[in-house]
Amino acid sequence: MEIPISRLNLDAPPTVVQMGIGVHGRASGSSSDLWRIPDLWCLHVYHYEARLTLDGQPFDIRPGTISLVPPNTKMHYRYRGLSEHAYCHFRLASGEERSSCRWVTEPGPVAAEFAARMRRAALASAEGSQRQHFTLWDILLE
Repeated sequence: MEIPISRLNLDAPPTVVQMGIGVHGRASGSSSDLWRIPDLWCLHVYHYEARLTLDGQPFDIRPGTISLVPPNTKMHYRYRGLSEHAYCHFRLASGEERSSCRWVTEPGPVAAEFAARMRRAALASAEGSQRQHFTLWDILLE
């Protein structure tokens, strides 16, 4: 299910605050997590099935699903076993918002390529590479 959420200014690259691979579910000892990140956008590419509720709106996620969540959104995850995803928490260059984006979407036939790009950028981030900033910008522009 796709829901239009907001408009992003992508004239300049976003600033990556944190990017990596997250593992939840059995690995963390919990089948549920509740998050609210007040000042950062969150981009996730999922490699598992779960229920995600964003400010009360439920979504079923499965491998290849992408979520783009604005700051200060309540995110409630209900995992179904080991749950790994690539993620990026970032700030926009400007408060002005322009191009449209969505909360939760399935990328269809490009899911594997998109997930691989996020994974490579997340791993490069761990090595201190600047690649993460440009990869995120390119992904958001798509």
